[in-house]
Amino acid sequence: PKESRLLGYERPAPSGLTNAGRLVVEWCQENGMIIDLVHATVQARYEIYAILDERKQAGKTVRPVVFSHTGVRALVSPDMINEEDRLVLPDTEELLKIKSYGGVLGMILMNYWQNGDNHQDSILISDKGIEPVINTMLYMKEVMGTVDHIAIGTDLDGFTHVPSDTKHVRYIDNLRQGIINAFGEADAQKICYTNAIRVLRQSWT
Repeated sequence: PKESRLLGYERPAPSGLTNAGRLVVEWCQENGMIIDLVHATVQARYEIYAILDERKQAGKTVRPVVFSHTGVRALVSPDMINEEDRLVLPDTEELLKIKSYGGVLGMILMNYWQNGDNHQDSILISDKGIEPVINTMLYMKEVMGTVDHIAIGTDLDGFTHVPSDTKHVRYIDNLRQGIINAFGEADAQKICYTNAIRVLRQSWT
């Protein structure tokens, strides 16, 4: 779509923000529209961070930004996911950027973006189920020192290879139970819904 050009997301030569894109970022921050960074290029994302940092230094309102459905670049195998797709994922520095703005990163139920494996759901291959998703969350907690910026962004309506134990929304409780087992009840509540609700409230008020 033509609108994607605002974020530099036009192949084969992705770039940064256009002038219109910069105005859109400022408008969203002023008017409470949440900026989702998932399909922005790396260059565009860092230009957005620069705008937010400038707003913070100027004493202006800085609203949370998010990755609505993502994995983490450090955990995907370079041998199993191409470089272009790896760059879609945030790096470790970006996790800390999102934390600094009070945002969240929603973990996608997609094997390819969690550890680079596009065939985990095959019964002929050792199926790790939701383990890569949980492992990504644990890594994020280690990097950020908190679970306050971890959320769920299933993207189950997308063209994704999902873990076999969460292959349909009716199995989503398997994910919730896995999060409880890994983090405990209180942190699981944050990951499953209260972090996302906080971001919505901070953005819309």
